[in-house]
Amino acid sequence: MTRTVSQSYKRAFAALAATALMAAVPVLAQQATGGLVVGNPAPAAPAGGGLVVGAPETPTRADTVDRTQVSDGLEITASVAGRVNAPAADTPLALEVALNGQDTFLVAEFVQQGGTGRISATRSELRELGIRAPATNLGRVYLDEIEGVDYDYDPISQSIAITAPFSALLPKVQSAAQRPEFTKPEQSYGAVLNYALDAQAGPDGSGNYSFTSFTGAVDGWVFTPFGTLSSTGFYRHYPNNPQAGGFIRQETRLDLHNLNRAVTLTLGDVTTSATAWSRPIRMGGVQLRRDFSLRSDLVTEQLFSFEGAAAVPSSVDVYIENNRAYTGQVQPGPFRLEDVPIASGGGDAVVVVRDATGREVTREVSFFTSPNLLKKGRFDFSLETGRAREAYGSESGQYGGTDLYSATLAYGLTRRMTLEAHVEGSDDLLLAGFGIHAATRIGELSFAVGQSDYLGTSAGFAYGTLSTQIGKVDLQVSSLRAEAGFADLAYVTGLEYLGADAISDAGSLLEFPTITDVISVGIPISDDYRNLGLSLVRSERASSRDLIASVAYSHSLDKGGANFSVYGSHNFESEESRFSMALSMPLGKRTTGRAQVSTSSSGERIESLYASRAISDGVGDYGYTARLERQDGRYYGGGSVEYLGRYGKVSGELLYSDGQSYLRGAAEGAVVIAGGQPALGNTISDSFAVVRTGVPDLPVQLHHREVTRTGMGGVALVPGLSSFRLSHVSVDPKKLDDSVVLGATGADVVPSRRGGVLVDFKLEGASGEADASALVTLVSASGAPLPPGSEAKLGGKGAGFPVGYDGLTYVDGLKSQNTLKVELAGGGSCRASFAFTPTGELQPQIGPFTCQ
Repeated sequence: MTRTVSQSYKRAFAALAATALMAAVPVLAQQATGGLVVGNPAPAAPAGGGLVVGAPETPTRADTVDRTQVSDGLEITASVAGRVNAPAADTPLALEVALNGQDTFLVAEFVQQGGTGRISATRSELRELGIRAPATNLGRVYLDEIEGVDYDYDPISQSIAITAPFSALLPKVQSAAQRPEFTKPEQSYGAVLNYALDAQAGPDGSGNYSFTSFTGAVDGWVFTPFGTLSSTGFYRHYPNNPQAGGFIRQETRLDLHNLNRAVTLTLGDVTTSATAWSRPIRMGGVQLRRDFSLRSDLVTEQLFSFEGAAAVPSSVDVYIENNRAYTGQVQPGPFRLEDVPIASGGGDAVVVVRDATGREVTREVSFFTSPNLLKKGRFDFSLETGRAREAYGSESGQYGGTDLYSATLAYGLTRRMTLEAHVEGSDDLLLAGFGIHAATRIGELSFAVGQSDYLGTSAGFAYGTLSTQIGKVDLQVSSLRAEAGFADLAYVTGLEYLGADAISDAGSLLEFPTITDVISVGIPISDDYRNLGLSLVRSERASSRDLIASVAYSHSLDKGGANFSVYGSHNFESEESRFSMALSMPLGKRTTGRAQVSTSSSGERIESLYASRAISDGVGDYGYTARLERQDGRYYGGGSVEYLGRYGKVSGELLYSDGQSYLRGAAEGAVVIAGGQPALGNTISDSFAVVRTGVPDLPVQLHHREVTRTGMGGVALVPGLSSFRLSHVSVDPKKLDDSVVLGATGADVVPSRRGGVLVDFKLEGASGEADASALVTLVSASGAPLPPGSEAKLGGKGAGFPVGYDGLTYVDGLKSQNTLKVELAGGGSCRASFAFTPTGELQPQIGPFTCQ
């Protein structure tokens, strides 16, 4: 296999080659001059090649050397004086490769055939060099069998120069995705408790006004470098009926992540995987699944790609709807540009290739992308086994008595086709299906077939979809057909819990549909934001049938940002019709008003007025809603207000109905601990940071946008961080008093999934005075200065102080007694403890102190 060779190894081999050459001069002098050229007629060979040693294993870069010099100063020529005879037996070669006059900086394995001198390589070796091997050659490939390929083998420099047309070259793949490099997250210990409290009051049965219910919901987890243990639930209390309340556990699970393999293992309550033609269920058990969200550097979906060729170094620009989606550089030869970021759907892209002289080649390429297509070579999977969760939300720990299993697999076969398979079952059920997603010239086509066997009854199904664009019209069509008796886990587990009568009598959606047809059409009427939507839905189950047609029209008005919409639907089975009309418009910078009228064939009529101000995620912001409604001659109304503080969000609501009023109050937030530092703040949805400054009421920023302020203790909780993504947390130094000294004012952090990071800006012992710092000399137990590049921290935390030459490090924030923890540059750590007394010097120097 190909590999690189360092400069020193190449020069060492050059010296050996020169010695061997001198020993062979009498023999070589008897032969005619010239290098050995094998293959189709080719131009004169270049004057030399690289010198290599060792057996190549992996494709890597090789350093460039002067091929006419050796380490002892002896000059040699790069060609042999005389024609080299073919070896008597097959001879393995490790050669530096030049391709079309350009150094590849790769060394590859070849074999020179005995008797003929022909040179061959394996298909994998040629592929790593960028050469397309003939499909008919399954073993080793002789270079002279590849159409259009010439080569020049130089035995002196142990190099080979290959000349190949574009048709014989593999395209160089170049990704246009602006993906950040994968950074290992900061993994630590901590805990989170999200809470939501709710109290409602209203008239009781006697007409007295009192509290009617109290609810407290919790979502808590403990995170460690090894995994996350989490649980959710709620407690509900009814003062007038205490027996009806109590605590209900919802989910408990342990998540373990393997970042390198992008795999997550979950133990506990899980939701099974599913496809577009299968249904997920909740179960208690084990789940092993691919989790691409663990890796920010991976592109999983198949985006727009383009293949071309450039004779010289050129720039490539991709335009979609007259907007430049990508610009970059390509090297000479065929290339494939992948992962151009575009929205899902179809369209036309214009690709412009421009060389250094300004000459352009323009091509228009049609494309169709879909989130259902995996990137070529990507493999996705999810495997589950366990027992069905029953009475979710009403019972804490009720599970079925039957062992279940489920598996979903998907593979990106080509850039235009993804395969998927799904299987699920139990002791009495087996369901298996296979499907494909394909991007064609007319749009995305999906097709799946499968069969179930339940209690001896076998039944099959077929499913197909088409998503396409005809001009500017979006068309979505899907159809499912299932034979009577078809069953899946959703039906079987529901049957086990509810019973057959409850399912058939109620026309339950647990029944698998025998017919489902959906046709949806989106039509842009004009370019001024007027759209028409049409849909037809047909659904049949053993105990219910529906055929619903609907139409929707929306018009964004030119002035003021107002929007007018109309919706109507009719069910041809139940003969029920619905109609609604609405007008919304901004009433201010962040306030929106809406008026709506709706009616149905049953005579129901509702008229409503609605106004709202959306709340942002900034601390100190507020929002509100107001509603007035008339339904069948009766009036209803209400309003709510909410406020976001640094320690959580509070809200209140007033409702009026039939002459009675009802009140509701709520509060939500989070209590966390990270890096040993507790904090209070707003609800955590993914990851967070705890910022410690020691300065109260200091604005804290996330990505240079203020999101909260520190409390009285100088600590702030910053929610809203994205796991496995780089986040910048900072404070504004302009808001600090001149007497305040911080160890830092900004930090880049990468939290783990549902993890927290302590960002410590506080400088321990800092007084803002010059004599709180000193040059400290640190030595090892043997008395030698600590190596440069080591890092010292006061108390093992806070800002780090680099160790320079002679063991010197500048330390700020010194107290009367100090301990430095040092991470050594060569690995390992040590501690040094010492006292410090300010001397009044501008830069005192103390030590040496032993670090051990």
